[in-house]
This record gives sequence, C-alpha cells and structure tokens, in this order.
Amino acid sequence: NFRQKVQQYKRESIFRTEGGHTFFIPVDEGFANNRAGLIDDYIIDGHVIPREVLFTTPTKKDSPFPTLANSDNVIRVIISFTQEQRDKTIINYVKSHTLFGDGKHPQGVVLAEIVKANIPVKNGVIHLIHKPLMIVDSTIKELLQVRVGFNHDLIEWFSITF
Repeated sequence: NFRQKVQQYKRESIFRTEGGHTFFIPVDEGFANNRAGLIDDYIIDGHVIPREVLFTTPTKKDSPFPTLANSDNVIRVIISFTQEQRDKTIINYVKSHTLFGDGKHPQGVVLAEIVKANIPVKNGVIHLIHKPLMIVDSTIKELLQVRVGFNHDLIEWFSITF
C-alpha cells in the first residue's frame, strides 16, 4: 500500500513536516493493476502540495498547484481540483498533470476521485483518493468511456480510433 511505499523510500518526513500542506493519500483499493510496483519517491512527492492547505469547497477549480515532485527540476507535476455533478451529487476529483517527465514518469494526466475529503491534521489537510496520482494508465478511449459515457458501439460506429 501507499504507506509501505512511503516507508520503503524513507519519505515519512514529508508527511510530518511542520506547516500547512495538502496531502493526497490513495486508498488500498487503488493499487489494482500493479500500481504499487510503479510508486517511487517522485510519485510519493507528487501527492503533496507544500505550503498550501487546500480544502475542496473553497479551492478554485482547475487552478494548478505545484507539488513536491518539482523540487529537483527533473520532473514537473501540478495538481488541481475539479468536480462534476451527477444528478444532485457533486463528485470531487484531483487531477495530476505531469508536464515534464522522464522514462519512468511519462507526461500525462491522472484523474482520481476524492473518496474522503478535508481531513484536518496538525500540519495541513488530507484527501483520500481512489488511486495513485502520476501513474498514467488510461487510454483516451478508456477515459472517454468512463468520464463521458461513450459506449463501445458509438465509438465503433463513428470509426474513432485511438
């Protein structure tokens, strides 16, 4: 799980750092498809917005915030909040966007649902998310099917290829 990876890479200190920070913690169920094997120190750092305590409601949607993964100028990752309305329910998401990556951390966007938001802690706020950020594992076709509700027949009928 995520905690084990944090311990393996000796990154516990970033979750204990004084000050106000925003932490995104993937729940254990989010480690299907061998995602746990892909988590490294950059990805752990990509789950922290330093020096910003961001609660879901007052935070401006689609406004980018730099992550700790940006600290060595090799990788650039920003995070933003977004939401959608399903019937009368508002679903909150966090979006990680890897602007500059490397061989192990490709450019791309990951959208994770916030399953439990706004957990106050001594040094900031925690949001529990349904899968890890920065691990790009969806094709455009999969994203359209899940997020927009396109079905396979419609995609085939229009001969949309990805």
